[in-house]
Amino acid sequence: TQYPCSERGANQFRGMSSSSKQDQQQSGISKDGSSGSSRSSRGSSKGAPQLAGDTAIGRVALSRPGTAVVVLKKGKARLFESGSPMLYSGAVDCVIGRPPPVAGDVVVVADYNMVPIAWGVYNPVSMFRVRIMQMESEALADDSAVLDIPTLLDLRISQAVGLRATLGLPSEVTNVARLVNSEGDRLSGVVADMLGDTIVVQSCAAWSERYRAEITDTLQRHMACKHIVWRPAAGILKEEGIDVSAEAASSASEPCSPLSSQSEDSSSQPTSNPPDRELDREEGVHSNNSASSSSSRGWLDHAVRVREAGLTFLADP
Repeated sequence: TQYPCSERGANQFRGMSSSSKQDQQQSGISKDGSSGSSRSSRGSSKGAPQLAGDTAIGRVALSRPGTAVVVLKKGKARLFESGSPMLYSGAVDCVIGRPPPVAGDVVVVADYNMVPIAWGVYNPVSMFRVRIMQMESEALADDSAVLDIPTLLDLRISQAVGLRATLGLPSEVTNVARLVNSEGDRLSGVVADMLGDTIVVQSCAAWSERYRAEITDTLQRHMACKHIVWRPAAGILKEEGIDVSAEAASSASEPCSPLSSQSEDSSSQPTSNPPDRELDREEGVHSNNSASSSSSRGWLDHAVRVREAGLTFLADP
């Protein structure tokens, strides 16, 4: 029999003495939560039970002392075993870890009985307390990506690109496609769209901001794209505890490599008329405003050529 966090001495994790804190930090998640000493018997009422190590995720976690454990309330595990990618704060019984996990840290998700069922990325301020990255059922077949974000990114993006390839994307007809669709591709908080030779990434989670370099590097490796534009979703990130200023958001929207106003061949050169000037003529309005023209030229500097349904046009990433 296991005990809920309230009976495991969970408060001691929050308010233990400095010496006990040191013991807990040294002992890792597989040790007694109240005193830091090892326990072979699970379920003792005198201390926190061990994390079950008879699972793929449990074995990897036990080899990495210090990995925090998010323990679910009784009966909540079935929600995530059925595939729910988001762990809301209301489903959490307690968080065991010293030091406490911060936004973007990887954590083990365990059921009420301390048996690992998944792992994910943690955020103490978000309503999505844990974004599930991998379930135990997948880790049983291959545990190489367990608690390893770079390896997990390589796996997920490879799977996403392979899925699009089975659908014939990209093709001669179109080079516009959604490469990564957040939870749909089991990378919660990351959306990546292909616009020609440019990939636009929308970052919607604290963990994706933390692992920005790894995400862009993995996309470049799998897609051999020329440019990547990073767009943090400021409103969503604010709810994640990340304050993205207008200046930071603007700079983050710049591509990793300089975008050219024209492609390598002359046939891909944009029209000499700025798009807004053409729109003015269609509306019967003729404007020679220099600021407008300058703005149009700036737009063209970042425009990319895309194909869709046999048509070629410019898009602003």
